[in-house]
Amino acid sequence: MQRNVENDYINWKDWDSAAFGTYSKDERIKFISEVRRTGVLLNNETQVLEIGFGNGTFAGWIREFTQHYVGIEANQALVDRAIDSGIEAYGSATGLDTVAGEREFDLIVAFDVIEHLSLEDIITMMQTWERHLSNDGRILIRIPSGDSPFSGRIMYGDITHKTLLGTTALRQLAPQANLELVATYPPALPILGLGLQRAIARIMVATARKIATAIINATFHGNRHGVVTSNLIAIFKAESTHPQNLLALSSGSARRDQSTED
Repeated sequence: MQRNVENDYINWKDWDSAAFGTYSKDERIKFISEVRRTGVLLNNETQVLEIGFGNGTFAGWIREFTQHYVGIEANQALVDRAIDSGIEAYGSATGLDTVAGEREFDLIVAFDVIEHLSLEDIITMMQTWERHLSNDGRILIRIPSGDSPFSGRIMYGDITHKTLLGTTALRQLAPQANLELVATYPPALPILGLGLQRAIARIMVATARKIATAIINATFHGNRHGVVTSNLIAIFKAESTHPQNLLALSSGSARRDQSTED
């Protein structure tokens, strides 16, 4: 009997259809922190694209701030859940150029997606993202950290994972998609707002992480920056040579010239 791979993956992830689009208090605080660190200000007109929305956790949260959310997902069963929830959603077979049309996105998000792709496909995908990124837009991704000796359980705990990348690899990769790597850092670890007991526990975890990071980076990385948590967050923006940026600079120069003449 032929297996339904899509349903098998949903069952393995324990994604209940009734929980689609819901999120916990902890997840809400994490999303606030991650989006704030991108510098993108959310309002009702913010254009947001999510690649690989899974069971809609981020979608459920972000749609409280903007009506302009679009999701793309490889698993058709999850696409159907999203559409049933009133979300503009597409299967990954529908190319982003078709999905986006003339739209430019202020925030493109991909949580736990990149590692499922080959390096060639990652480059191609990021090139497509760049074409539909607004002038001040940001790309936010979460991936297993190639900087870390602790990422193996995440990276190799899913047989669909293909590519492990660290900070230096991301910096090397970005220009191939006309992007700049803005920063890499550990995922947010909320301390406040979750009760005293969890706050104390997380303060201890945060302290241990700082100590481990300092030791590992000093011992193995020559004191160079590295994200030693199991996952890392990476932020990208368009290169300064992006055509939109050049147009903005040219327009700015023209205005300054005109002002000088006046």
